[in-house]
Amino acid sequence: MFLWIKSLHIIFIISWFAGLFYLARLYIYWIEAGHREEAAKAILRDQLEIMSKRLWLYITTPAMVLSSVFGITLLLLVPGYLNEPWMHLKLLGVFMLLIYHFHLGSLLKKIQSQTLNWKSTTMRAYNEIPTVLLLLCVFAIVLKNLQSTLVGLLTGLLLGAALFTLVKRVRKKKGMPN
Repeated sequence: MFLWIKSLHIIFIISWFAGLFYLARLYIYWIEAGHREEAAKAILRDQLEIMSKRLWLYITTPAMVLSSVFGITLLLLVPGYLNEPWMHLKLLGVFMLLIYHFHLGSLLKKIQSQTLNWKSTTMRAYNEIPTVLLLLCVFAIVLKNLQSTLVGLLTGLLLGAALFTLVKRVRKKKGMPN
């Protein structure tokens, strides 16, 4: 039974992350649609709003709930995990993911009311938060060592910052909007 629950937990974590990554990407497209001519802007923003709402309601939120339910079930089956420092780090990452998840929901409300005024660059950077939290959780679970987890996280952050800087420079060189 444990392995079935663990498998379902992993499946819904993957689904949750897919939703988090894509939802923020849709927000970037919604922001960038604001730079189009009025007719295209209205059409694109309406479609992106519909897609965002459906993704939030039918994929991302249910996946978050189910991954949480199966995660809690695993903790109930193996309560000793709660005494492990790596689990505390993982749970911190999950808590931060929950905050990110619900903040994406509040941004959806701003999109629906046409009041989201972020720059696409800001949204692109914000879109990297779940990646950092994914690194934190995976390294904590696999390495089960605080020092190794922090080294892995720092390495991931440095690589991510380098990639973000490279992409920003390429976009600027090509004259693409931020």
